[in-house]
Amino acid sequence: MTRCIWAGVACLALSAVAGASPTTGFDVKAFTEPAPEHSPAYFWMWKDRLDLDVLLKQLEDMKAHGLDSVCVHPFPKAFRPGYFQSAMEPDYLSPEYLEILKKVCARAGELGMNFWFYDEGGWPSGGACGRVAASDTKGEWLPLQIEASAAAPGYTFVRQPKYTPGRGSLPSALEKGATARFIELTHDRVYAQMPEAFGRQIRFMFMDEPEWPRNYWSGQLGWCKDFAEEFKARKGYDILPHMAQILATYHKGGDDEITRRRIDYYEVVSDLFVERFMLPLRDWGRQHGVKSSGHVNGEDQPEAACRYGHGNLLKTLRAMDAPGVDVIWRQLFPNYGQGQEGKQTPFPRYAKSAANQIGSKHVLSESFGIYGASTTPGEMKWLVDYQMVRGVNMFTFGYYAMSYSEQWMTLFEPQSGPQIPYWDFQRPFFEYVKRVSSLLATGETPTDIAVFFDARAFFAGGADAEFAARMHHAAAALLDRRHVDYDFVDDDPIIAAEITDGALRVGPMKYRTLVVPSEKWMKDDTRAKLAAFQKAGGRVIGLDGISALKPICEVEGLFAAEAVRVTKRKQGGETLYFLVNETPWARVLTFRFPEKGSVTRYDPIENRLYRVTTDGEGRFARHLSAFGSEIYFVNSALDAEAAGPKFDFDPRHARLIDCGDKGWTLTKNRRYFAGKDALQQRDETDEPIRLAKLEDWRLHLGWDFSGIATYAATFNWDGPEREFLLDLGQVCWTCRATFNGQKLAERFAGPFAWRVTPKKGENVITVTVANSLATAISDDRTRLRIHQDHYYPGIMNYEPRQMAFDKLKNESGLIGPVVLRPLIDTP
Repeated sequence: MTRCIWAGVACLALSAVAGASPTTGFDVKAFTEPAPEHSPAYFWMWKDRLDLDVLLKQLEDMKAHGLDSVCVHPFPKAFRPGYFQSAMEPDYLSPEYLEILKKVCARAGELGMNFWFYDEGGWPSGGACGRVAASDTKGEWLPLQIEASAAAPGYTFVRQPKYTPGRGSLPSALEKGATARFIELTHDRVYAQMPEAFGRQIRFMFMDEPEWPRNYWSGQLGWCKDFAEEFKARKGYDILPHMAQILATYHKGGDDEITRRRIDYYEVVSDLFVERFMLPLRDWGRQHGVKSSGHVNGEDQPEAACRYGHGNLLKTLRAMDAPGVDVIWRQLFPNYGQGQEGKQTPFPRYAKSAANQIGSKHVLSESFGIYGASTTPGEMKWLVDYQMVRGVNMFTFGYYAMSYSEQWMTLFEPQSGPQIPYWDFQRPFFEYVKRVSSLLATGETPTDIAVFFDARAFFAGGADAEFAARMHHAAAALLDRRHVDYDFVDDDPIIAAEITDGALRVGPMKYRTLVVPSEKWMKDDTRAKLAAFQKAGGRVIGLDGISALKPICEVEGLFAAEAVRVTKRKQGGETLYFLVNETPWARVLTFRFPEKGSVTRYDPIENRLYRVTTDGEGRFARHLSAFGSEIYFVNSALDAEAAGPKFDFDPRHARLIDCGDKGWTLTKNRRYFAGKDALQQRDETDEPIRLAKLEDWRLHLGWDFSGIATYAATFNWDGPEREFLLDLGQVCWTCRATFNGQKLAERFAGPFAWRVTPKKGENVITVTVANSLATAISDDRTRLRIHQDHYYPGIMNYEPRQMAFDKLKNESGLIGPVVLRPLIDTP
């Protein structure tokens, strides 16, 4: 058998010369040499004294573990004092700080790393960690709010608060001049310190949860000094006489007349936010060779966008060069069934839709924030796959802190870096994300179906917003189950769209079908455009029409609708398909792609290409592992090896590895734990433990053992000397393995299975397992000690979530069963 992708790149690079090229098909470099921006970038939390030697060593540590991108997240002392502990020195944006930032950025450039420019000291973006407020001696940029007067019903007044430390120092993103001052104090100063880095190692800037003045739940709405004037110029009437009624029915719906005024208010405030904050930052970036990116807040609840201070989500996202979303506290999570319902909503598609409509190849996600230390490698892979199949191709992960001391032992989870048991096991995961993300950023999307994003109904509030949200999510779920790819589109792009050849032209996208889940508050101009679209041959359908839409490929098999999600890209005459099994159960499914030509399977974990044998009608069957994913090229010129052997997954035919009386041994290697003042680790030297059977290692190593340990076994083999699949079964949660002294390919997430050839007589297996930090820090006494010793405010909304999460998935070690699965045929 020809092993074509040796050393990861060499043979594929050679085959690309004779085969596909960037102009005729998919560029082989997309998976052999992924662009640095498609590498995950950890939020690197600068919260201690900035020792340059320490910082450079940590940067080099990230690079050594397979990361080609990094995002410095400053954590100044002035950021929300009383909530967060920080000892960061020198101070944020001081000359000394900027000099250190410059040197770290320069070293990242030498290492070939993408260096994100995070534009704030904390979050939300817009205040330069209090510096804009400190310079506002006349109160020009104070965040104004309009509210009803209890003393005089029917009247409203504008409340002008004072700046206060922490979040209260954020200026108004709606006031003229505030964004210019933010840029002057932050962006201009960083650029002046290191202009040579912009457009080179700094290619993207990250804005974090910018917002207009708002109050989540009270009867107050954002305002600015010229809002009434701007509103009248845009809508043609005076909003002030109506504000008392709007406030009195805030998020409660109301009669149609009040609701129309409320919708008008939100449209104007949304426009001002985009014009006065989002676009100036985007334009500054373009002038300095970088792309604007980041995310707003609460994207998973589009009906609540106005509460989170950004209004029309799609309009806001289109004002970024690389639109993004934030995936925190398990807003997305697998569905394990049996009452463990996952959270699976379409919101990564909002950023992908905006990117498609502005012609951008980059879609960002900030992921894993407050997911808890117990988040497993399989769940990590599920989360990135869930987003990549919906369009995301750049990630910032949480978190890699300068040190996990004091409050930071449990402040932001999951942690990463040398203080975490699985840090040395993560490289295969990073490589996987790089390869798939880079591939999905190449070519063109053939999506021609859009779902109407009913922003005006979300602004309406009350029952109308609730109904629109339910229909919105129902449409997304139905389309996903039908394996139909789609975008979201709102009123304004539809109104501005050209109708050509029966399609709505929105930027570079051509939509031929529009799904309209709700439309009560749709603009009249939108209705008129859709009528013209239908007259020209376009389709406008409701939920009942989704069943007639053609899937992008055929998927057959038991529970196929629930299991698989699909997306595709086109480049020249080639097509790429990315398929994801979103369930925790293996599936055997049959696929058929509509395009004619050869089919090549790319395994992004093994980094190998295989030829696929199809029947006379182009169908082929595949065994998809739990949370598995695969990439297929149709009509590709890439060289590939034979499809390889197929193994029998029938449990009745598996050969259990019998170690006889000797059994397995278990040896502790290293323990990770919460010390008095910081997360710590130490090497262990205990004698091996002989196991009667494989089971949760906590029964032998202690219920709080978090760390790394090695299993070893010797077994006698009298069967045939041919290839089998060594399957370790359940591993909690990641491992490395050897077979007869040969290192097996590294895997971060399961299935932990490798092709091996046992020899006659004695064979030796070793499995080195790492569990999560949660085992060491989930105990209530440990948590309470950390809180009491290192002030951890009880009102923080992170900790209650994390504590609950960390009590899950604490089982640890090699649980098995360890079997050899037989070969069933060879092509």
